[in-house]
Amino acid sequence: MIKRFKKAFSFSSQQLFFLFSVFLILFFLLLDSKGIFSPVRKGISFLFEPVSASAGKIGVSVKDYTETILQISEFKKEFNDMKVEIYEKDINNAYYISLLEEKKALEKQLSVVTKDEKFLSAKVVGKEGISSFRINVGSKDGVRVGSVVSFGNMLVGIVEVVDEYGSLVALPYSKNSSFEAFITPVGVEGGVVSENVKVLSKAVIKGVGDHIQIENISVNAEIKEGDVVVVSDSKVGRYLVVGKITALSSNPAETSRSAVVIPSVEYSNLMTVFVSVE
Repeated sequence: MIKRFKKAFSFSSQQLFFLFSVFLILFFLLLDSKGIFSPVRKGISFLFEPVSASAGKIGVSVKDYTETILQISEFKKEFNDMKVEIYEKDINNAYYISLLEEKKALEKQLSVVTKDEKFLSAKVVGKEGISSFRINVGSKDGVRVGSVVSFGNMLVGIVEVVDEYGSLVALPYSKNSSFEAFITPVGVEGGVVSENVKVLSKAVIKGVGDHIQIENISVNAEIKEGDVVVVSDSKVGRYLVVGKITALSSNPAETSRSAVVIPSVEYSNLMTVFVSVE
């Protein structure tokens, strides 16, 4: 019985090490409370302070990076919302500009139209080089081959091809374009070419692809650059301004003179035009 009791109260080496460790800790705590280890603690703190500062900076950087990663989805959403808002403003501005341009075009057309003339408003829907473009009205709207397309008192072109819903307009640049015309220094009064306007010379204008040529100008006519070219062709049916004279030839051996016509309207910028219909 005595042997069993002794065996029950014996300590293993691990238990003894644990008790010794607890005693040692309590001993050091007691000494530290008396301030004995204060120099040692300060020295250790001094040695490890740079490590602590670097670790703190790294921690802050990691925190900022993590927050940035977490906010990427929010930034992306805000960016997409801004793009949608910009697109909506662009669409509204384009619609406003289109309405304003159409209003001005109608006012210009109404200032020159007569009671006997009928016009159909059309939109330019596609350009085919410098010599033609397409409009959004066709045979179902009463357009036919040969219909005159104008913008106010200015010639835009002649309908060359027609389908049910659209038409191809040949501009004066087109090589198929040729009109009888005259040259006048007066120009247009009140938006209308007068019947008794002074005619300096009759001539013919032709499209040559990249510009408009005017030929058969009388050598005796007092033509100068800036004079106005007006179409007086029966296939147009009324007087329409094409543009102004420039690059007038001056060879004295010529039996007639030629020049280049600068259009009064920039065809590439047109959005709304008017087609004559019966």
